[in-house]
Amino acid sequence: MKKIVSIVLAGLARSGKDTAADFLVKKFKFKKYVMSDFIKEELKKKRLPQTKEMLSFYGDKLRKWKGMDAVAKMVYRKIGKKRNCIITGARSPEEIEFFKKKLSNVFVVAVNAPLQKRFKRQQAIKRINLRKFRERDERDKKKKGLNKAINKADFVLQNNSTKKVLQQKILELMEKIYKE
Repeated sequence: MKKIVSIVLAGLARSGKDTAADFLVKKFKFKKYVMSDFIKEELKKKRLPQTKEMLSFYGDKLRKWKGMDAVAKMVYRKIGKKRNCIITGARSPEEIEFFKKKLSNVFVVAVNAPLQKRFKRQQAIKRINLRKFRERDERDKKKKGLNKAINKADFVLQNNSTKKVLQQKILELMEKIYKE
């Protein structure tokens, strides 16, 4: 029997975090937790719009009011002692550290993709200009410390090709994780 693990995915917008997580859910029966979903729940309770801008604004406010690991604590309350979970969207090193303290067998995986590939993926969903897309990257890096969270990764998945190639890389990664 394979050991029980928790995986935290960190990466810039449209790097492929959810694609990787969805594959892990399907192939390895992980339970997926999306950090921004917990912010959406808070917005819903307060009857605020659930736009990207409001998610970012309110997430920043939560972190300012309750600490940089505030969203991670919300996620953990839902996870409890469950394992074989995948958490997407960690934004700060404090969130990473919180999960490493609270969950056992935690592996942090950075999902990287080149700017142009990520921007193309964004354009397929919602058209914005490249300047605004870069500004979002910079806000995530500076306000939340996403670069520092990414630097805490135990493994890096380069997502610069096809979905099939990414899935093969994930299978190889899981072999490494289950050997540790």
